[in-house]
Amino acid sequence: MTRFFAIVCFLFLGASLYANIAMPKMPPHPAGDVISMDAGLVALRIEKENLFLDLTGKPDAFSRAVYFVRNPGATLTVTDLWFVTPYMEKVTVTVAGKQLEIFRENITREKPGLGEKQEGDFWGNELKACRFHVIFAPQAVTVIEVSFILPGGYDNTKKEMDVYSTVASHSLNWFKAGNSNSWYLYNLSAANTFTGGIADLDLVIWAPGDSRLDINVAVKKTGEDKGTATYAGSFKGIPAPQIEAKVVHVEQYNFLGATFGLGLHTNYGDDTQFIAQALLDVYLFEHQLSAGVEVNPFGTSLKLPVLYSYFPLGKVNRYVAMFADIRFSAGVLFDLEPAALTGFRVASGLRMLLSVFEISYDFYPFDADSGYVWRMSFLYKMSL
Repeated sequence: MTRFFAIVCFLFLGASLYANIAMPKMPPHPAGDVISMDAGLVALRIEKENLFLDLTGKPDAFSRAVYFVRNPGATLTVTDLWFVTPYMEKVTVTVAGKQLEIFRENITREKPGLGEKQEGDFWGNELKACRFHVIFAPQAVTVIEVSFILPGGYDNTKKEMDVYSTVASHSLNWFKAGNSNSWYLYNLSAANTFTGGIADLDLVIWAPGDSRLDINVAVKKTGEDKGTATYAGSFKGIPAPQIEAKVVHVEQYNFLGATFGLGLHTNYGDDTQFIAQALLDVYLFEHQLSAGVEVNPFGTSLKLPVLYSYFPLGKVNRYVAMFADIRFSAGVLFDLEPAALTGFRVASGLRMLLSVFEISYDFYPFDADSGYVWRMSFLYKMSL
């Protein structure tokens, strides 16, 4: 039986270890604007760009860019354009509502119009791109629409839980805290390959309503509908070389929980017995109130503990150390079987991720003749 108990403890510990593996930092794959690499486009100007980013996906986002390109010349211009994106199969390009054929290519810095690599530029020397043909009517505006999937990344380097260890020790809160901050990059500087650049840029972003949007350009929240928040901004020209947006998940913690424990107890007078424990928990910052039941599943024993626990380490970092915190407990113990007694309990525990190893000491000062003078308990506990 002791071997069985040890195996159960090991399995519970393994589950808690896997539950707390954090998502590693993963930079996004940037994508972005139409690039002109034809000298015949020197007269063209992007009068307006409407950019839409749907950041409600996990982890990828949907993007749609609509360009209004004016050709002031008197003749038709036939040229090649490139759109940089790593997800080639997700790209669609339409001109005046007609979908165009696109060609997959790798382009390099040596191509005309791409420019030299600048400090802080996130593009590599070789880029994956889609090439497509566009015919620009004379003295007219041509509407180009590009839709694609924008690959996201994760960035939790500056994210802390900002939560007390009482709450952090419960798996429901760890799962909620496990949402990674989604990170997206969209290039705007490619519009500079057109001599006229971008005259006006309108930006609309959808993000989860229960999150915060951190972005490097000025946008305002304009509304929220069915859990999706809308942000918008209008700019003259290019507000930044790229849009960097992070969907920061706002942590919502559960301040009610339950603790389940298995272990052994002894009063050094009788044989060692098993004990099973179930408690309901309420968290108040670094304090915890618990009440529940303890039984011996193989004998006659029924106790009702009411406990107060204190967590001296207070708040914890998101990345929990192997030995994250200690706790001290004290409370009243109502011993109903085999005799109706009222006692007291003091305990200390050590948390290893979601698991708690606790030693408790029970004493009954009001009825020493009953034989229940003191008892030591050794518990392995899981908080849910």
